[in-house]
Amino acid sequence: MAFKYSIWYSLFGKFVNAGLTHFYRQIKVNGIDNIPLNQPVIFAANHQNAFLDPLVISYKMPLQPYFVVRADVFKSTLMANFFNSVKMIPIYRIRDGFSSLQKNDEIMDKIQGLLEKGESVIIFCEGSHAEEDFLRPLKKGMARMIHNILAKNKDNVYPMVVPVGIHYRSKFDIPTDVCVNFGNPINTRNYFDENENPQKFYAKINSVIYEALSNEMVDIGEFDYQTKAEIRKRILNENLNSDFNEVFKIQKEIFNKNKNVAISDKLDLISVYSRFNLSKSHFLNNKIIQLIFKFLNIFSLILFSPIEFLKVKILNKIKDPLFKPSIKFAISLFGFPILFLIYIVVGVLLFESYQIGCLILLCLYCLLLVYKKNKEIKLYSN
Repeated sequence: MAFKYSIWYSLFGKFVNAGLTHFYRQIKVNGIDNIPLNQPVIFAANHQNAFLDPLVISYKMPLQPYFVVRADVFKSTLMANFFNSVKMIPIYRIRDGFSSLQKNDEIMDKIQGLLEKGESVIIFCEGSHAEEDFLRPLKKGMARMIHNILAKNKDNVYPMVVPVGIHYRSKFDIPTDVCVNFGNPINTRNYFDENENPQKFYAKINSVIYEALSNEMVDIGEFDYQTKAEIRKRILNENLNSDFNEVFKIQKEIFNKNKNVAISDKLDLISVYSRFNLSKSHFLNNKIIQLIFKFLNIFSLILFSPIEFLKVKILNKIKDPLFKPSIKFAISLFGFPILFLIYIVVGVLLFESYQIGCLILLCLYCLLLVYKKNKEIKLYSN
């Protein structure tokens, strides 16, 4: 059994991955080898950052997963066709109208059918995104779908569930760091009993998935949340330039085992910090290099000002702060290539030389790197 390969999905995925590489500072992906390649797979993930979550999950994915997104982005026929082409599936919320919620039954049937055909699906099993760094209760929809597939037992088909933990250094600052962890796959057939009440199965499989997923993320827990969140912030601020995998591990070590208990705000963090090997860049220590960098940065800000103007214009209309990074990424992903193309075409027409066009492309890309580096310096200079 294998998924249906799409050349368009693959090409667009490479384009998106190139954008992610320039949008983030560090993207750490762990546990790729835990992904089953010959079974239907449900990637059960926590949800912290709207559209960006499925993109970072798919960053090094050997499969081509479907994923569900809010249905209101499908209102335009053009956008609906595009989203369908990259395996996005609409899911309806209460704010879309009570009558629309009934369509979710059809959506769940569609996802179930895809899994039975050997496809993979990313499901954010908390049901919605949230800013807090703890795992919320899982919805029953995924458990119900798993039960339906196992109960049918069609051709011995059973979905494997891979827990996927996502952890951002910041959910709002760009560029930032992100860590994606793929946990050990869960064989759902091992928890199924055809004589058992379905409700018991829902509770049982959700409990198993919940514990596995919690172990792949920084799960602070709701108890004494504000104190823990403040300590987490201090740890991040003291380790701005450390390997983010190491930052993730130490946060997980501190918080996950204490998620159901209070933790002192006087926690001795010195022993924590000493475990890091901070890597501070000395790239801009030379005064001449600093002057060159400042000049290039001013030039980049002028050339890329249309992108920044567009971001401000659109973001002012967005009320959900967790949705704003996704909008920033979408504007950057499509805006920079279009702006590059305009500058290159103007240069070629003015100088009547394709060599000039290639030189402009090279210069623009170098300025883009300067533009990103300047944002990093503002956020992460010690």
